[in-house]
Amino acid sequence: ELIQNADDARNATSISFDVCDHALIVDNDGVFSDCQHVDENKECPWKTDSAIEHRCDFHRFRNIASGDKRREADTTGAFGIGFIAVYQITDTPELISGGRHWILREDKPENQRIKVCSGCSKCKAPDLPGTRFILPWATNPNSTMRQGLQAEAVSPDAPKKFVDEIEHTLSVAMLFLKRIKKIEVKLNGQIRHAFEREKENDTLILSDGDTANDRIWKIIEGDFSKAAENLRAAHPNKIEEKKSSKVTIAIANDDQPSGLICAYLPTQQDTKLPFHINADFFTTMDRKRIHLSDGFQSAWNRAAFKAAAEALANSVETLTLYLGHKRFWNFLSALKQVADAEQTAYAEFWKAVTPKLNTTRIVYTTKNEWIKSDDAALLSQKEESAAIPVMEEMGLNIVNEDLRPYQSLLISKAIGVLPLSVSHLCDVLTHDGLIEPTEATKLPVYLSNKTLREALWVQVSLLLERQQRTQKAKEEDENKLKQIALAPALDGSLWPFRKIYNSDKETISLFQTCGTAIPFLKDDPAFSSLSYLCAKFNAEAAIQILLDVDKQKLEQSWQSGTLILSNLFGWFENNKKEILEFPRFKQDFAKIPIFPSSGKLHKMNELVLPGDFIDGLQLTEIVDLSVLGGRREFLKDVGMQVLDFRNYVLTRIPLALKDENVSADKKRALIALLVKRLGEIKDDQYIRNALKD
Repeated sequence: ELIQNADDARNATSISFDVCDHALIVDNDGVFSDCQHVDENKECPWKTDSAIEHRCDFHRFRNIASGDKRREADTTGAFGIGFIAVYQITDTPELISGGRHWILREDKPENQRIKVCSGCSKCKAPDLPGTRFILPWATNPNSTMRQGLQAEAVSPDAPKKFVDEIEHTLSVAMLFLKRIKKIEVKLNGQIRHAFEREKENDTLILSDGDTANDRIWKIIEGDFSKAAENLRAAHPNKIEEKKSSKVTIAIANDDQPSGLICAYLPTQQDTKLPFHINADFFTTMDRKRIHLSDGFQSAWNRAAFKAAAEALANSVETLTLYLGHKRFWNFLSALKQVADAEQTAYAEFWKAVTPKLNTTRIVYTTKNEWIKSDDAALLSQKEESAAIPVMEEMGLNIVNEDLRPYQSLLISKAIGVLPLSVSHLCDVLTHDGLIEPTEATKLPVYLSNKTLREALWVQVSLLLERQQRTQKAKEEDENKLKQIALAPALDGSLWPFRKIYNSDKETISLFQTCGTAIPFLKDDPAFSSLSYLCAKFNAEAAIQILLDVDKQKLEQSWQSGTLILSNLFGWFENNKKEILEFPRFKQDFAKIPIFPSSGKLHKMNELVLPGDFIDGLQLTEIVDLSVLGGRREFLKDVGMQVLDFRNYVLTRIPLALKDENVSADKKRALIALLVKRLGEIKDDQYIRNALKD
């Protein structure tokens, strides 16, 4: 209260508290205004002066609790009310200012209440400031004042407690002063601390003389003049014209647990918000709280809160630079927590800030840049942080790991950062052309670099394994991935998952001898968790690939000894179940020119298995089982005909009789064979039909 009175004095810039053994001495460099008629025991002439309309300071002081300051603009309190607070510690306060020395004795009759000193060592001291209050400690519990006030006497340790308390509270008390720039705390005349405030534009520095302890505050100002005008109209004669509609927020550049509501000086009302709020609030009589229930006082205070909230919302982006990313997000989190916990005026701040959050650059990235939430992606799991370098190289804006504690807030509807997903990655990779097989020399940096490539594989695996994902969502992601060239081939190129084959080493070695380049997956431990997405090299795949291989290449590979047919047929025999399960596979297998006879390769229907019939005319080609390692039963299972008389008549003789390249002698020999064995065939309708034409 003494600070506030000094701050209201237009010529005061500093104040000091000297905690002495006998008294608390409070000095300021302002001087009490004096109408020069205070001794005449009548009303101050200034009050009726239309140019002034308020009492001088000495008349005000004499009429303690008059509230005359309510009429003076740019002042905070009612003069006497604040000064009454000194009776908590003193019985006989003294005032020295403007050449006057008054001693107040509230236990005396009115005409003796103020003793005017005619001159003493106190008021004649050469080093007197503009104004001095001497407040002797009220140590006598039996004094008339202590008894009358029913107040306790000042304890012996009270001076020390006072020093500690004032040093603790000055950091807030000085924030919103209008004129006072310096406050000193002394102990028996010796300066203990000197606090100074220096404001430049929207920055306020509070210092205790040691620059290492300087505390910097961001000052945000607002105004609710229009609302104030409406409130005065709605509540005539209730709200003084001098009551200011300006609001101020003070945000420290270091950690601040929670803020106070200040009516220029701090109340005891803790908002839990990460800043102090100052306005010309309507406070309770003890100045410890403000009105927030009903009535015009509450309406005024709520209008102040709303204006402060709007001012804060308009400063969101500047706060990112002032606070830095960690403190800014701690700041936002505090706003949200207060809004969630309090259905009061404090929630106005989150309400006002929310519309700004997804349109302002408030997300700090791993590249140390501020961006909008729509442009950012969040790594949901801490384990994903290893992928940050490759994500950055891909051009993705990843939320800085320092913001992980605020993950729920980041992905909330108000801010809307999306967790990094497989779709994110697929979009980037598709944009970079990685939807077709890509040679190692043409890969982007983030894939040509082994470390980055492996980190990307791990990241994809983590995204697929998210526990909260449904099976359907996982399958959708897998289908997207199968179109992307991320799977490593043996030659160092990358292939789309769906176009590269995953198989064992033996199979790969075998089919690499077939005269064609087959995209097989490289056995890379870093890729193992994703290998299941690649195409499986099964019988169907093998058949389709071999169907596309030129017969001449197959033959060259075999004749050169590169392709071992016994091994190839051994592989197909091991996969016989799949071939026999699907008729189409069986039909296609028969069309592959891999069946050996007479040093050449044939399709299956061009050869037969040796049987109980000997083709003396050599119209048939017999498969060379020795080259295949036997496998007679396998060949029969897949449909190769056995050379017996009936098959010979059904399949070979009709063709030979029509073939112009078969000599007449051979044709006569065939007729003779049919006549000789007519009894075996005459009742076989299939043979009769085959020979009819």
